[in-house]
Parts: sequence; C-alpha cells; structure tokens
Amino acid sequence: MRLFFELTGWAGAGLLLAAYYLQNIRHSQSLVPKYFNVFGSFFLVASALYTQTYPFVVLNFVWMVIAVRVIILSKKEGMRIR
Repeated sequence: MRLFFELTGWAGAGLLLAAYYLQNIRHSQSLVPKYFNVFGSFFLVASALYTQTYPFVVLNFVWMVIAVRVIILSKKEGMRIR
C-alpha cells in the first residue's frame, strides 16, 4: 500500500509540474493545465493523508479548490479543452 501512495504522490507532483510548464512556459489558453492542477493536487492530498503530513494536505486541498474554481470561471467565459 505504501508504494501505491508514493507513486500517487509522484504522479501528482508530475501533473503539477506539467501544469506549470503548459500554463507559464507555453502560455496555454487550454483547460488542460487547469485539470492537471486539480488531479495533481488530489493525488498529492491522497499521498499526504497516507503519510499523515497534514500541512501538505491543507496546502494541496486549497490548491485543488482554487483550481476547480478557475475551471468553473473559465467555462463560464467559454474556454475549451484543447
């Protein structure tokens, strides 16, 4: 079980780094990096809960909530997934 949550954490970290790259380096207007933020944060929350590192649970949960809010606002503005 430990390996599963460690890999989950690594996957979450990878998604957050990919989101950063797509959003800031390539100036993506797509919703893809925003979804990467949501799922990356979710995976990191799961991993942090397993390891009982609660500051990281809070940090990534808040990051996930912000990312969901950005997606909702983006969809209202008519952004699309590319």
